[in-house]
Amino acid sequence: MKSVSPHNLYRGQEQQVAISAILASGNDILTLDEPISELGEHAMKRIVAILSDLKKQGKTTLIIEHKYAHFKDLVVTLVVMENGVIRPIGTPEDVLADDRIRKIVVGDFSVYCLHKNKISPGKNRMVF
Repeated sequence: MKSVSPHNLYRGQEQQVAISAILASGNDILTLDEPISELGEHAMKRIVAILSDLKKQGKTTLIIEHKYAHFKDLVVTLVVMENGVIRPIGTPEDVLADDRIRKIVVGDFSVYCLHKNKISPGKNRMVF
């Protein structure tokens, strides 16, 4: 990507460059707001893989995202915000034990279990 003009990067490449720039700044915490929005499946998987590698390296990452299913294997602490109000904070297992909260995060949980990419749309956000 070094030889490509920033104006000619695909959205996924832009996200990778942005993450690299944040890491190069030496910050202790990486904060990402919807890092996979507007990305195709391949780019989305690449960003999630990068974040997974950062987790293995012990990097603290704060992810604000609607698409919990893509990040569920990375989440250590889950914070759910519903209509601007923070709801439970805890491990994903503890937070998702509440049926009402689970529906906010993953929609119809039975559908989620069968089709892992299905999540409910809406104004609710998760912070991982």
